[in-house]
Amino acid sequence: MVQHDALTAQIATTTTLIAAATQDASGLAAQLAVVRDVEAMRVTLAERQSGTQLAVLDARLVRMRAESDHRRTLTQIVELTQRRDIALAQLAAFDGDLRRQTSEALAEAQPRLAVLVEQIAKAQAVLAMADLRAPGPGMVLRVAEGGPGSLLAAGEAVVVLIPIDT
Repeated sequence: MVQHDALTAQIATTTTLIAAATQDASGLAAQLAVVRDVEAMRVTLAERQSGTQLAVLDARLVRMRAESDHRRTLTQIVELTQRRDIALAQLAAFDGDLRRQTSEALAEAQPRLAVLVEQIAKAQAVLAMADLRAPGPGMVLRVAEGGPGSLLAAGEAVVVLIPIDT
């Protein structure tokens, strides 16, 4: 169960990281749109002789960094998704192996259980035959000679009781 718990924890952690990276990617996409707009404005200003080429190059550099961050985050999401999918496959394989092993153990135990049930039934039948009960209250007058495990002839008295009226 340690492996099962570890895989489940890994899946949960990876799913959380995917959600966080997806939020980051969304924010970076919005940021990238703004940076592209700023770059376009600076290019327009430079073309109209109102801005500098340095400002254009700076805007281009900021855009390239934003694109790189966005691509890196998207790659991270893909890698995390792959890692989660691998863990899910390992968990499914582990569960399948566990089910197979449990089924095999159950199949092996069922014949032994049947033998034990039969032995218990036989022991209960022997116990029922060995249990002597008086038909009512009484006093033991005589007990047959011998002891436990002794054999008696058919019809021979095991115990002689004198009834006691209460």
